[in-house]
Amino acid sequence: MHQIIHSQLDNPLTCWLRYLQRMGHPLRNEDYVFPTLGARGDVSLHQNVSPDTIQQYLDISTKEVGLIEDTTKFRYTNHCFRRGGAQHCLTFKKPQWSLEACKWWGGWSKDAEREAIESYLKISSLGSGRV
Repeated sequence: MHQIIHSQLDNPLTCWLRYLQRMGHPLRNEDYVFPTLGARGDVSLHQNVSPDTIQQYLDISTKEVGLIEDTTKFRYTNHCFRRGGAQHCLTFKKPQWSLEACKWWGGWSKDAEREAIESYLKISSLGSGRV
């Protein structure tokens, strides 16, 4: 299967932020980028989406696009996207992200050892001089 990585990965986020601005609800520091959605479509920016809800979204999406058939046997998790996103931003994004930014995005603790992060992200095998 050939995968195309969208050249403007930040575009959906930028569109969401612009939409909030136009609707008179600019995102503030205490708001969540992925807010809770009510049954009537109301958005609660002050309450985050639960991990279980995110997993349900991932299960439905990956099944609908044909990546998997049975989510009871295999599933993509938010871990895949957090850590995979961090790896992508460190190795391919222009401008390239710093290791500190990738640690934040990937959910690693501030005390995580540099060697462990490099090993996980496979930086050394890519020959990246920027860490």
